[in-house]
Amino acid sequence: MSAAPPWVTKWGRLTPDERTEIERLAERHWPTTRIAERLGRHPSTVGFYRATHGLGPAAGARKGNCRRGGLEVRGFTAEEDAFIQALRCHGYSTGKIAAFDAERFGYARSASTISVRLRMLASWETAADAEGNGLPQFRGD
Repeated sequence: MSAAPPWVTKWGRLTPDERTEIERLAERHWPTTRIAERLGRHPSTVGFYRATHGLGPAAGARKGNCRRGGLEVRGFTAEEDAFIQALRCHGYSTGKIAAFDAERFGYARSASTISVRLRMLASWETAADAEGNGLPQFRGD
């Protein structure tokens, strides 16, 4: 039997100190797995925090389509991003946006997936606005 991965030691929400440490290390271009090991967290926990807080793409982030659990997982296109943002601006729920998105692009996404993507897009927009205002900004891996 193999030993447990080094990052599977802590469970629950990230603490404020852990969030600060992720931000600090991401600015130094540390890969997600290395940050996770240092904090004793799973890499997906660290990667999700980075992605939803404008800390640039995680090192090794998926590009394009892949297979997970035997199912195809498709990345969002720029056209799809613009479409879901426009629907959200018109006040549609993430469930309705997911249905419209599937109808238009032919790939079913859950309301949760749409919600996370909208949060990511908003964080990237906020980061771009901050950069335009002369505030320091992480450039990504």
